[in-house]
Amino acid sequence: MDQAPGAPREEETLTFGRRGLSRRVTAVLLVVTLVAGPAAYLADHRLRLQEHRAVDACAAEATLAAREAWSPVLAMSGYVRPVLDASSSPSLRRDMYRLVRSAAAGTVVPLDRARAGCREVHVLPLHHDLAQRRDGCVRALDAQRHFLTALSRDGAAIASAWPATLTGC
Repeated sequence: MDQAPGAPREEETLTFGRRGLSRRVTAVLLVVTLVAGPAAYLADHRLRLQEHRAVDACAAEATLAAREAWSPVLAMSGYVRPVLDASSSPSLRRDMYRLVRSAAAGTVVPLDRARAGCREVHVLPLHHDLAQRRDGCVRALDAQRHFLTALSRDGAAIASAWPATLTGC
């Protein structure tokens, strides 16, 4: 639309308040953004490092617990394996499986202790990789516990598939 010279013009832009944001308010908002952004990044970085150390400690404890739990079972397995492989006597096999069963009894205690420690590790939902690793440790310890519990009930379970060694931890 053409307007006559000197006639008042209509504003075609929206205004904030009467004059928009003042330069002082704009400067304050800019400074707050420039300070808060890096501060938030630094805080997250520090927290992530703490979480990473805690998950590493969880994984180390899980490894030690698995070694402690499996040590008597592996020793007994090495002892009975040649007899089981060479013998067809049902009574001798039962005796060998009984030895394995007794070696597996009570071996889950260190796994339970490590699992409880891993479950206590707090990780922010934002740090998915650390949460997945912590949860992987818990699942691996559960699998180890499940197998050793079955073995403590029936020594013949030694012939079944063994769980993977702390995969995902």
